[in-house]
Amino acid sequence: MNFIDTHLLSLILFLPSIAAIIILFLPKGEDKLTRWFAFGASLIPFLLSLVVWFRFEAGQPGFQFEESYVWYEAIGSSLHLGVDGLSLTMVLLTTLLTPLAILASFSITDRVKPYMMLFLFLETGMLGVFLALDLLIFFVFWEVGLVPMYFLINQWGSANRNYASLKFLIYTMGGSLGLLLQFRCLAFFSGPMTCSRYINAGTHSSRVPCSWVCLSKRSRPLPSGHLPLRLRSKSLSGHSIHGFPMRTPKRRRLAR
Repeated sequence: MNFIDTHLLSLILFLPSIAAIIILFLPKGEDKLTRWFAFGASLIPFLLSLVVWFRFEAGQPGFQFEESYVWYEAIGSSLHLGVDGLSLTMVLLTTLLTPLAILASFSITDRVKPYMMLFLFLETGMLGVFLALDLLIFFVFWEVGLVPMYFLINQWGSANRNYASLKFLIYTMGGSLGLLLQFRCLAFFSGPMTCSRYINAGTHSSRVPCSWVCLSKRSRPLPSGHLPLRLRSKSLSGHSIHGFPMRTPKRRRLAR
């Protein structure tokens, strides 16, 4: 029980992917078993999200339930997870809608196993975006979510799905370049950024960690007006491309 209490966010994040891998080894042709297993597995992150929701202390500032694991020590990047009030709401919404979407997909009869696997991998990508406190990890999960989305549109979409999926992938990948440039420029223009463990210890590190916590706690704030115009435009375009339904791929995909 102590393991679950101290790794709640990790379990919420990676259980869908573990379930997707297990689906790979389920008996071939057992579509009913695959559907119900995927549905049952998607309920576990939802139940864990409810645990986090009821344990969350709304009056406490900052991130809660933080977990940190060394990932890329050379640049100070780590698998740093945490939630605040906004991200926790999005996590709960994602874990609620995923089993409902899987339940609504029981009508799928063509290649049920890869469909359910991709759907669960997609859930991990979405959850990673809301749980990651490290900029590099955030970007990785942002991109991971595009891959299953592309194949779901391309393989199980309706008419003209090849065109829609290709446009979706190219357009969103183009927007991701703006995000990557933004994160790199933030690290360059913001000056030394130290992790909370260095701040609490009263020391500073020569490394430049890529963490939301570090950005919020840097001792030398950088007003947005001091950022180069190209950086601000890239940031805006990167988020806008992912955030708004566009005419061609996304609107058609939503209409289907």
